[in-house]
Amino acid sequence: MAQQLQVSPSDTFDQSTIEKAAKVLVWSENGESVTFGSLFEKQKTIVVFTRHFFCGTYVEELAKVPKKALDAAGTRIVVIGCGDWSVIKTYREHTGFTSEIYAEPTRTLHGILGL
Repeated sequence: MAQQLQVSPSDTFDQSTIEKAAKVLVWSENGESVTFGSLFEKQKTIVVFTRHFFCGTYVEELAKVPKKALDAAGTRIVVIGCGDWSVIKTYREHTGFTSEIYAEPTRTLHGILGL
């Protein structure tokens, strides 16, 4: 039987967890890898994790957030999904989400963060 992680959305992450997660690679829609930490090191960033690509309903709603409002808040939204980066372009077309989308196929990041 799989072990259940005991992290709830209300829990905060300690510095060690954030540092470990920051080193995990994620892949862009062009297959380029960057560290997770680079996504939020220079700008306030809302990171939305999906269970898998084509969990589109939530991301379709995120696509409706006005860019002007995000810019005014100095914030951006980034989506990270499990799976291969090669489906990101199709996922983007399906959801209408124009901001950054990354893939983390190993689910290492999800495990570190208890997702």
